[in-house]
Amino acid sequence: MKNTILDTLKNTLALYKATFKVCFTLALILAAVTEYFKIYAFNLGFNQAIQQYLEEGTLSQDLQGNGTLIWLAVVSIILTVMVYALLVCIGGVQSQSPDSAFSKVKFSQAWLYFRRRFFSFLGAFFINAVLWVIGSFLSLIGIWLVVSFTFVIFPVILLDNLGTISGYKENFRLIRANVIYILQLGFITLVLLFVKYLAYLLFSGLGGQAGMSFGIEHVVLVFVEALVLPFVMLLSVSAFYELNRRDDMPIKP
Repeated sequence: MKNTILDTLKNTLALYKATFKVCFTLALILAAVTEYFKIYAFNLGFNQAIQQYLEEGTLSQDLQGNGTLIWLAVVSIILTVMVYALLVCIGGVQSQSPDSAFSKVKFSQAWLYFRRRFFSFLGAFFINAVLWVIGSFLSLIGIWLVVSFTFVIFPVILLDNLGTISGYKENFRLIRANVIYILQLGFITLVLLFVKYLAYLLFSGLGGQAGMSFGIEHVVLVFVEALVLPFVMLLSVSAFYELNRRDDMPIKP
C-alpha cells in the first residue's frame, strides 16, 4: 500500500528530530555566512552596481577587485553545495537505521556518501539552479513544476550512487508514475519557502535600513533558515525512499 503525503511528512519529522543537532548546526553555519554576504554586498551597493552594469556596462569602483566580496561569495557557494549534500547524506544514513540515534559513526557514513558522489551532485546542483531560474520566469506555476520534478534528484545521485545524467534519468523514471505525489511535495516546499520569505520581509522591515548591520532581525532570519532548510532536504530523502518503495511494489495484473 502506498504511503500518503501525511506518512511522508511523519517520516520526515522523525528524521528531523533524530538528526536535529547536526543538521541545524550545519544549516546555521551556512545561513550565517550567506546572510553576512548579503549584508556586505548590500552595504557596497551591490544591487545598484548590477543595475548600472546592465545599463552602462561598467562596474562600480567599490566592487572592482573587492577581495572580501569575492571571498565571501566563493565561501557562500561552496558552503551551500556542501551543506545541501551533507544534509541529504545524513538523512539517507539515518533512514537506513532509524531505530538508533544519530552518532559519529553515522556521520562518518554520511561523509562517505558525500565524498563518493560529490562531483556528480555538484553538476546536478548547478543544473537545478539554472532550471529554478528558468522556472522563476514562468510564474509561480513554473517554479512549482521545476521544484516538484527535481525534488528527489539530490537523493537519487547521492544515495543511489549515480552520475549526473543517469541520476536525472532515474529521477524522472521514479516520478513518472507518481506525478500527483511529487506535485504535492513541491507545493509543500513552496509553502515552506513562502513562510520563510514572509519572515524575511517582516524582520527586514523591523530592522529599519535592512542590511546595514547584523542586527537582531538578521539573527532571526538566520535561525529561521537553519530550521527550514534541513526539513526540506530531509523531506526529499523521505520522498526518495517512498518512491523507491513504490517502485519495488508488485504490479497488479
